[in-house]
Amino acid sequence: MTEQPSRCASPTTARIRAAPEVRAADSASALKHFESLFEFETDCWDVHASLQEVARNFVVVDVRSPTQYSAGHVFGAVNIPHRSINDRTIAKGWKDEGFSLSTD
Repeated sequence: MTEQPSRCASPTTARIRAAPEVRAADSASALKHFESLFEFETDCWDVHASLQEVARNFVVVDVRSPTQYSAGHVFGAVNIPHRSINDRTIAKGWKDEGFSLSTD
């Protein structure tokens, strides 16, 4: 099957392959892939459940603007707009804790 870029295709979309050309991963590879995601990522349910615990080893960082943060945020979250995140802002007291980023 030959790729045919549409008239309005961007350089990125012109290289996308059709779904039938992509083989599904075998079960063992898929399991390994999705399990490894949780080494670096979490989902909203895990964060919600962990927020119910008394002892926490992570900080919820709301990376939205101060205006959006003040309109409503996860209880206990700290506001560090994404453009301000750097080694200095993180080192202010959370260098040994995990982070959960909260966005729109």
